[in-house]
Amino acid sequence: MCLGVAVPIHEIPEAVIRQYRLTNRIARRGVHAACEIQFLHSDLQRLLPVYIDHQLRILEWGNRDGPLPKPGWCHIEWLEQWQGLRPQKAMIVAAMALDLGVWYQVKQGIECVVIHNHAYMLTESASHYYRIMTRSNRMPVLIGQRI
Repeated sequence: MCLGVAVPIHEIPEAVIRQYRLTNRIARRGVHAACEIQFLHSDLQRLLPVYIDHQLRILEWGNRDGPLPKPGWCHIEWLEQWQGLRPQKAMIVAAMALDLGVWYQVKQGIECVVIHNHAYMLTESASHYYRIMTRSNRMPVLIGQRI
């Protein structure tokens, strides 16, 4: 299961970085690598960059409190059961994703659903290659890409 995403810093407007206090998430995965903003499920404040209604928003990843589902993921097979929650399809903005210590490239983004300003990453059964690469049984639903 995907545990984090990274977005090149130039893809997130400065106003959004300031508004959501994202400067502490700025990282570099190598000496010569460009700066990026990382959104990890292990962060104290779990957030995801989501493109919804023609705008970039920073939303809570899953739900820690309240009546909404707790995990930050929705198996694609669950969507029918979640219809009463009125999920809205959206896209997690990502150039890289992290699963069990392995970073891999994301070409266009990751599908998600948004319920009351909470983002849930859509997942599907892992492909054979993804399972070998990450040792994970589930993988994110990537847009325009199959690993």
